[in-house]
Amino acid sequence: PTRGRTLLGMGEIYLKQGKTKDALNNLKKAHKILLNSHGKEHPDVASTYNGLGVALSTEGNHDEAIAYFKKALDIRFKVFKKEHPDIASVYNSIGLALHAKGLYEEAIQEYFKALEIYRGHFGADHSYVGATFNNLASSFLAKNMYDKAIEYFNLTLEIYQNRMKKDSLD
Repeated sequence: PTRGRTLLGMGEIYLKQGKTKDALNNLKKAHKILLNSHGKEHPDVASTYNGLGVALSTEGNHDEAIAYFKKALDIRFKVFKKEHPDIASVYNSIGLALHAKGLYEEAIQEYFKALEIYRGHFGADHSYVGATFNNLASSFLAKNMYDKAIEYFNLTLEIYQNRMKKDSLD
């Protein structure tokens, strides 16, 4: 399991660095190891599915990515409460993939699911809430719903400005 978690961590780092091929390679290896050691319904296995989905979506394979995100979501529903932030993260990832496919209304629905969980778990001024507002704004903009886009971009700015004020006071 330690090797699997190490490969998972390396895959996540490669994703952040934009090294998608390296990420996929490590995540596939991690998935195989963690699946064999932990079984099908373990949070680490869900994390490999989620990472694979992110990598595939980055490469433009959005349908395959969504299938992996849904596998991650299925596991996370079984092992976490439905209000867990890891579930919100998957909703956000699905929303991003749907947005990339031009399915803006469906993306918006996923973002609202994520938003509800993030607000309930972290509060209204958390950076994850701000990022989700930004995703919503982008999808509303893509639908030419300019007033809604402005509304959510303003909410995003408000959160980040408030967070900067708090950080400067610490």
